[in-house]
Amino acid sequence: MRTCWPGWARGPTSTPPPPTIRRSCWSLRLGRRLLRSTHQGMVVLLDRGFATNTFLQAAAGTGADFLARLSAVRKPPVLRRFDDSSFLSQIGTVQVRIIECEITIVTTAGRHSGFYRLATTLLDHRRYPAFELVRLYHERWEVESALFAVKQSTLGRRVLRSRTLPGIAQEIYALLTVYQVIRIAIADATSTRPRGRPGPGQLQRCSPHRP
Repeated sequence: MRTCWPGWARGPTSTPPPPTIRRSCWSLRLGRRLLRSTHQGMVVLLDRGFATNTFLQAAAGTGADFLARLSAVRKPPVLRRFDDSSFLSQIGTVQVRIIECEITIVTTAGRHSGFYRLATTLLDHRRYPAFELVRLYHERWEVESALFAVKQSTLGRRVLRSRTLPGIAQEIYALLTVYQVIRIAIADATSTRPRGRPGPGQLQRCSPHRP
């Protein structure tokens, strides 16, 4: 998820926002629409672009919990320290728990480390350990990887052909259906393959770690 440029002028003499800003505004509008489908018992994973006071308050107002990445420059106040090194804080009117961690990614291109600051409404540090929430946030990246695979492999970086909203929705559902069928086929082939030489699904997972 991404954010939009706040307070951009809109009028006959105003300078139009860059394409990246227009796309970001559209993403934020879709994010607000998705909040209508969230409810108690759900955990919403949010990118740092959506970690504004307004959006986080709206997400918490649905009854759902959230796990959001904060920008590196944002430093919430420390109200209370917990045993797992996370701490209680406040964002707007929402009481949150802050988890700070360093994540290292190892690929054939080398090692890359980054500092991450996560905010969540899951305040019980014993029931929801910091390490488990960091692992949970990783699933958001898996979704982005899936969308990248749809655009690059299935679409071949081509744009959608439809020029109407119903047609675009139909194409998107068709692409997601095809992607799901392919992934199910890969998973089935991997799980039913005899031990020994790995199947295509296993090779795909191991490829980033080839020497």
